[in-house]
Amino acid sequence: GINAEYGGIMLCVVRTAGKSLKVRPSASYREISPRQCFQRSFSVLGLNLPQFKKFFPFSPSFCLVGRNFSSKGNKKGGKGKQKDDEESGESVEFDLTEVEDAMSKTIDALKREYSNLRTGRATAELLSPIRVEIEGVEQPLKSVGQIVAKDAQTLVVTVYDPKHAHAVERAIRDSTLKLLPQVDGATVRIVLPKVTQEYRNDLAKMAAKFAEEARVSIRRSRQNGMSSLKKLEKKMSKDDYKRAEKDIQKTTDSQIEKVNQLQQSKEKDITSM
Repeated sequence: GINAEYGGIMLCVVRTAGKSLKVRPSASYREISPRQCFQRSFSVLGLNLPQFKKFFPFSPSFCLVGRNFSSKGNKKGGKGKQKDDEESGESVEFDLTEVEDAMSKTIDALKREYSNLRTGRATAELLSPIRVEIEGVEQPLKSVGQIVAKDAQTLVVTVYDPKHAHAVERAIRDSTLKLLPQVDGATVRIVLPKVTQEYRNDLAKMAAKFAEEARVSIRRSRQNGMSSLKKLEKKMSKDDYKRAEKDIQKTTDSQIEKVNQLQQSKEKDITSM
């Protein structure tokens, strides 16, 4: 956002990214951030966008929001100032970012866990989580060599520096993938063993376990968010508090659904091996 002052009116120029913004004329604020624009309503200045374009050359994807903060009737300690504070809503905003970030990290962690579950098909992504220790420093395998799926059962790693081939072989062998790589000069070859029904069942159980752990983590993030919101209850309006509760629940439901979709996709991969 960009703050500017024109004719005694405080403006906030906010990029909307093409999203529609709800308007509640009865609400007004001294300051407003881009996140607040999307989380709650705000007052819109009486002048329309074309009237301001000659003063503020910006893209139509911006909106001008704010209110009149002229000093008239708002002297320090005066009733006008108190009234203006009441009207401008000095209530606290609940920031959903921390909850969203925590849940997103859970989803990312689940994706990493699923990428480590070998489903029988040779793909370069299967080895992507592996890190190789080179001269005391761990590096991603893809930065040490090129990973190629030669066929449905064979992976080949062409190590950029042949002297590191055995370090790559050791990192793959010691990983949780339970693979047996073979070194041939600068090449490390991995043949995936055939998958049995028993192994499929084990993978399905592991996939379900990882998914449930992710759901528990997301619900814990929800509880943390509700606890943080509860501490702000007396500083928020009832409408804002209820809106924040709904936002937290909506985010929780959305992330739980992502977990369900990831689990279903992984189970489909496992059964089709």
